[in-house]
Amino acid sequence: MYNKILYWIRRLLTAWGVKIKSVYFLNSVLLMASAVVYIAFLMMTATYNKTDFNTLLQSNLEFPIMIILVSMNFISGATLLYYRQRLLNNRYGLKIILIMQLIQQALSLNPILFIIGGLELVVLTEEPIKYQQQKLMFKFALLVIALIYLICGMVNFIFLT
Repeated sequence: MYNKILYWIRRLLTAWGVKIKSVYFLNSVLLMASAVVYIAFLMMTATYNKTDFNTLLQSNLEFPIMIILVSMNFISGATLLYYRQRLLNNRYGLKIILIMQLIQQALSLNPILFIIGGLELVVLTEEPIKYQQQKLMFKFALLVIALIYLICGMVNFIFLT
């Protein structure tokens, strides 16, 4: 059953002419845009309630945790854009980042970024993977970002749902 669903998704993506670069760019931009939109939402909420931003953050536990989550979204999107060529050439590293993103977006109940990340992973797996060595510092930085991402997602899932 799983293979049939994956087959039809890949077939649709191929029919629409979706390439990894376009889905990768869309994913990166949506990750960064989610942070900007959420911060704008908080600013408008603070203005509507006639309070300042700090009072709003102190009034509810959900707001600071969500700021950490969307900040990680922004950092992840900016990192994906900055290391675009390196990650597109090293599909193994990109797969690991996408799996971490899918887990975090599922825990933070963000369906749009979850679907976009899943589509990117599907498009990525249909093309052959070329294994290339990465620098140790780059691997460490990606692992730290992914772990922070997962921790924030789990905190959001445990305490806010």
